[in-house]
Amino acid sequence: MDVKLALTASGEATKGLDVKQGALTAGPLHASLSGTMKVFEDGARLALAWRSTPVACADLAREMGARETGPLGGPGLGTLAQDLGEAVGIRVAGEATASGLITLDSRDANAASFTMTTNQTCGLALF
Repeated sequence: MDVKLALTASGEATKGLDVKQGALTAGPLHASLSGTMKVFEDGARLALAWRSTPVACADLAREMGARETGPLGGPGLGTLAQDLGEAVGIRVAGEATASGLITLDSRDANAASFTMTTNQTCGLALF
């Protein structure tokens, strides 16, 4: 899975930079980020809050099925189940969102943290 992070910050580096326009993309997930970046003589600290846009559960299922392989290198169970579901009129429905916090400190890698809260209405729908 490709992960892309883009940040735009403004302010004075020694007092702290405001990150107001950040974007994170990880597979089908697209999120906006905001927070602060503080630069020190011996490193930097980044504290960001993020919130995703809604993602269709069908897109999440497709992404997960594409990465899955069976024991002989063929399609995995998720892909076969999706194909069977489409053949008999069952589809994945609903959407998912996520939000959380990211903290990174180049001076102390052990202080890094990532939290996530999810909200989803994923399920199966007939026809």
